Amino acid sequence: MRGRASEDVYRHCVATAEMAADLASYHGLDSQRARVAGLLHDIARSLDEAALIKEAERLGIVPSQLERSSPVLLHASVAARIVQQEIGITDPEILEAIGVHTTGTLGMGALARVVFVADYAEPTRDMLGAENVRALLPDHLDEAVLLVLQNKMDYVKRLGQVPDPRSIQLRNELVQKEAGGGKHF
Repeated sequence: MRGRASEDVYRHCVATAEMAADLASYHGLDSQRARVAGLLHDIARSLDEAALIKEAERLGIVPSQLERSSPVLLHASVAARIVQQEIGITDPEILEAIGVHTTGTLGMGALARVVFVADYAEPTRDMLGAENVRALLPDHLDEAVLLVLQNKMDYVKRLGQVPDPRSIQLRNELVQKEAGGGKHF
């Protein structure tokens, strides 16, 4: 990571890894896998927009129209491919956690949810609403995921942009689960 990321991104990744490991352990998940996913999740974050599109295409990722208009969204899927192809990590849950940490996605697994929340709420983050997310942890992970999604979608809307469909689908899934008294973890 040190050779691929700025010092700020590196510090964020270390903090994300530690928070993800703690959350994973609390929820009965493998903390080492969470630590790896948290550490590597932003391996492509320091690439500029043009480089992200170029790297995505090199790695066989076909950017959506939304990703082409907002290439920062690509850094998650690009990171997952880099981790798989260049570092050799093939664990599907680690790759999912890295690949969806920006937008979330319908049906994402527990490890991915842990990394998604840790990326947003790790202690060095001062993003709007991060303290409210931290206040839900560690007990209310689904609610924290839902709040992160809402905060991200509100931010995108304030910028005059459209939220990613994957975020909207995940939000709807969690709201339905909550309304129906579905299983929470």
